Amino acid sequence: MATRKQTGQWGEALAARHLETHGYEIVARNWRHGHGELDLVVRRDGLLVFVEVRARHGQARGAPEETLGSAKREKIRQTAEAYLVAHDLLEAEVRFDVIAIDLDARNAVTRLSHYEAAL
Repeated sequence: MATRKQTGQWGEALAARHLETHGYEIVARNWRHGHGELDLVVRRDGLLVFVEVRARHGQARGAPEETLGSAKREKIRQTAEAYLVAHDLLEAEVRFDVIAIDLDARNAVTRLSHYEAAL
């Protein structure tokens, strides 16, 4: 079984590929500020989208999207604000999405769900 970090990296790569096939441009991956991190920052049709990727092997401990608690959501919002300030994009139209991915033991995708405006 893959480590949590490996699962996260695999999930982010899958999510990026999914987004690119749906017309999104990848602007940044794993952008960090302080203790926060944005998994993916993408753009499509003038909209800047901050994407949190949640990937898991199986659902024994719940679905991946169920692991996104209020503290994590707030950390994402704060880090996104720092991104906007750092890139002089305070006037940008933004959205927060979540991509949830279920993987089997061989890292094959059994489900990928893209939730727009999830936060």
